[in-house]
Amino acid sequence: MIKLLMKNSAQLTKDTSEDRFKNLPKFTFFAHKALTQDGVLEETDDPCSCCQKSRGFLYESPILDENGDDHDIFICPWCIADGKLAKKYKVGAHRIDMDTAQSVTDTKALEEVQMRTPGFIGWQQERWLVHCHSPAAFLGRFGWEDIEKIISDIEFVDSDPKSQDVAVLKTLEAGGAHTCYLFKCIKCNKHLLYWDCD
Repeated sequence: MIKLLMKNSAQLTKDTSEDRFKNLPKFTFFAHKALTQDGVLEETDDPCSCCQKSRGFLYESPILDENGDDHDIFICPWCIADGKLAKKYKVGAHRIDMDTAQSVTDTKALEEVQMRTPGFIGWQQERWLVHCHSPAAFLGRFGWEDIEKIISDIEFVDSDPKSQDVAVLKTLEAGGAHTCYLFKCIKCNKHLLYWDCD
């Protein structure tokens, strides 16, 4: 399973050791602790549009089809994980752009990310990173204090030298106006990063 590098991230909205978080489904391509970051799940007693059960959490991000149209449905993370969302509504929890999808040779992994994995919210257009011809696992939003100790192990996906400027990277804050999105290759364990701002 994915090892998460954050210790005391300000992004955690609640103590993840509590039972309500331990019972969330596990995702191959989405770190468990990232589920508790703002904008992924909402704690609510409202029922899921798909299974009609009230399980304490609903996915907060919009559900988009291949045309980018928003579906006004409220989905629990269990219906994302087991594929019920994709089967019932013919959509996934998020979209992967075609350029990214074309670089993937592991089609089963691509399908799992597109149809049975939650998405995340970014300031600009979200990008799911790919490495070793497979989707990478999303670890969460991080700041400089989280990535500083692993900076030599990070592969930056943007070729712009400014994206790797340490002075710029030091301004990153987990969940702040200038944040980074950290991924990990499931094949070679390389960390991948891109950042954006509001």
